[in-house]
Amino acid sequence: MARKFIEDKVLYRQKEAALHNLVKSLTPMILEVGKHNVNEIPNHLKIIFIEKEFMPLFAPMADDDIRSCKIVNFEKPAVELSFFTKHKYYLKKKVNLAYIRDYLGMQLNELIEKKDEIILLIPLEMEKENRELLKEQLDSYIRQIEELKNIIDNLEQYDFAISNYEMGYLYTELSYKYQTANGNYDNENSHIIKSNELEERINVIFIDEQAIQKPIANQQKKVDAYLATFPIQFTEPSKVIYLKRK
Repeated sequence: MARKFIEDKVLYRQKEAALHNLVKSLTPMILEVGKHNVNEIPNHLKIIFIEKEFMPLFAPMADDDIRSCKIVNFEKPAVELSFFTKHKYYLKKKVNLAYIRDYLGMQLNELIEKKDEIILLIPLEMEKENRELLKEQLDSYIRQIEELKNIIDNLEQYDFAISNYEMGYLYTELSYKYQTANGNYDNENSHIIKSNELEERINVIFIDEQAIQKPIANQQKKVDAYLATFPIQFTEPSKVIYLKRK
């Protein structure tokens, strides 16, 4: 369901407060694994289960995009719930050579700056032991510089990939089953929002309390095997750049 963006900030706060107050005024339903048709419920997220009889109360704000409170399944009360973790990532196997050249050039400049700093520090260090440590560090930077120069000079001999796979961006998803108007059952997936440092975020999930009884789950390994073939890796805050000889 597409959410309706509320541009007026005052109206947004009013609707947000009304939604939170409504949720707080209701007694949530307690679901138990084994007793109800649900697998393990993630305890690091704020999830409120509401019996379907109270669903009409949410109609005035069901379409509103309230970021701190997500109405997950309005008009589709769940008879079965399955929470699972999804690993979201991108993997680029075709990488612009100019981008790689510029990136490695910046890495090279940083190493050269670090090397030059240590060259200046060595004569100033009075302790022999510390001087030796600095020399070891210097040798390490010199080796890295030579290796990186060699890669830059022979980029055509390498394959490249860029991915945020190893950053471990994991998200909680919900797969739920509900009964349609004609009596059949259908399935939908929805992302479950999580709180952050600025605000608590809650998820409202409507339940068909009479019908909810059973469980499910899923994941993958091909990407691990593919990325493991790249011996050279540069880790950035939000991604990893991979290199290997062809």
